[in-house]
Amino acid sequence: MIALHLAAFAAAAGWLGARGIRELRFWGGLLFALCGWLQVQYAHWQNGSIFLLPLALWSWERFRARPQAGPMLICALAFGWISGWNLYFSVMAGTALAGLALYAAFRHQVPPWRLLALILLSVLVQVPVLLRYAQLASQVGGYFPWDWYPATWTSWLMRSTRPSWLEAHFNFWPRAREAGIEANGFLGFAWAGLALASVAQRRARLPLLWAVLAYWASLGPGHGLYDALALLPGWDGLRATGRLQLAVAVATLPAIFAMLEERSGWRRAVPLALVLLELWPAGPALRAQIPQTIDGPPTPLERALAAGPGLVLPLPEVTSRAQLAVLRSGAPLMGGYSGRAPLEHDLVYDLAVRKRRSLELLLDLTSARSVLALDGFRIEEARRSPRVRERGCYDALGDFVCLFDVLQPPPPGPRVALGRDTALHSALWPGGLVVEIVARRAGLLDFSSLARCRLLRVLKFPLLPAFEHDLLIEGRGFVHIAYAEGEVVYHKEIRGDWARWHRWLRLQVSARLQCAEPEESGAMVPRGVR
Repeated sequence: MIALHLAAFAAAAGWLGARGIRELRFWGGLLFALCGWLQVQYAHWQNGSIFLLPLALWSWERFRARPQAGPMLICALAFGWISGWNLYFSVMAGTALAGLALYAAFRHQVPPWRLLALILLSVLVQVPVLLRYAQLASQVGGYFPWDWYPATWTSWLMRSTRPSWLEAHFNFWPRAREAGIEANGFLGFAWAGLALASVAQRRARLPLLWAVLAYWASLGPGHGLYDALALLPGWDGLRATGRLQLAVAVATLPAIFAMLEERSGWRRAVPLALVLLELWPAGPALRAQIPQTIDGPPTPLERALAAGPGLVLPLPEVTSRAQLAVLRSGAPLMGGYSGRAPLEHDLVYDLAVRKRRSLELLLDLTSARSVLALDGFRIEEARRSPRVRERGCYDALGDFVCLFDVLQPPPPGPRVALGRDTALHSALWPGGLVVEIVARRAGLLDFSSLARCRLLRVLKFPLLPAFEHDLLIEGRGFVHIAYAEGEVVYHKEIRGDWARWHRWLRLQVSARLQCAEPEESGAMVPRGVR
């Protein structure tokens, strides 16, 4: 953590110095290293990347001042290597580089061919990582974000895990209601007020424009800007749009210090003191308590799972506590998520939790070999079922759970695989796009096919190539799990403002289901179904 703060301090101070802020550049580095975004996100691994944005912007200022081969190469490396650290930071940096290049070309600050060469070099640096992302995207089709974790209009006052010193000692101090850790982007009244006051400075207006756009994008889908940016590569893969608030802190930094650089004495010291006072936390960061049994010998539950026959189905749903309790067993546990859930897991969650369907139905769908019952209702249901046999009940970090072995496999019969045994129909209506996937044969839903499919929305403007981006495939969209020929398997309505003016723009909107089917060799072959 100390090295992280020092790197953030040095990168921000160097960037501000390159922008002509000489006297207060180290104060700017200090504020950035203590910024509210870093405080509220300290439990996330992306904190290790916070210094990358000011470092890349520092290299841009050096290149803009001297657009030669050496600074160009350094700038391309500084922007390009971010993709190997963090996707969010890479998308933010790439968008910033494109915007800065367009502005520099418009103002004739740098020859256009040098700007084009810089962007191409930056892309070349990212190619090894981008190929990995492309490979991953082709393999995780059907993943669905449980939440976008967007910012809100009051996120600039939100902080999690610990209050500020002012909030802890003055009950009347305003504090926004938390909306999830990813939505927090604490700036504070003093920081935000200085940013607004800096509008009078001409050289502060462009950074402030970037800050406004970044905050707008952080609000996520449904607010306009993010919906447009999601058409660009990378943007549609961001599930925690609230993280974009880091760009707000970065962009407002040069605006604030461009204004303070023009002041002296108390007119400079008092605003800095107010910002530091408001950023100061009330106490040390909170730490999670790790159970002591994690470092001990395997528990009876872990030994039972390790000796199990295969896939374990936790019911009603897998919790983080249950995951921790079975972590060392190595058992293939169905469920769990980190912002995104595989479609098959979300379908099980929908059936088991939202609709409370029977154990027999879930066993027919998943072909699980064991059942881990985590609450009293599912324990009693499993004990009454002739298809499972109780192996034992155990303590799972204080929770009472029972493990059952599956005795009877699913009944034989045809399976309806997405892509191979379905047809997709889409139609526009005044409010948006309706998508239906229809069975072309009778049978039970092929659970294994869900992970291989992606639903894409296709936008086609005249004389332009088609734009495609992923649509969410949600478990709740499946009507049931057994179908007759011609019956609807999946139904989805996609609403959007574009549906109102698509005729005026001559915009063609459709959907496409892209699936990958295993060959005999095990390779995955893309298969598209319209």
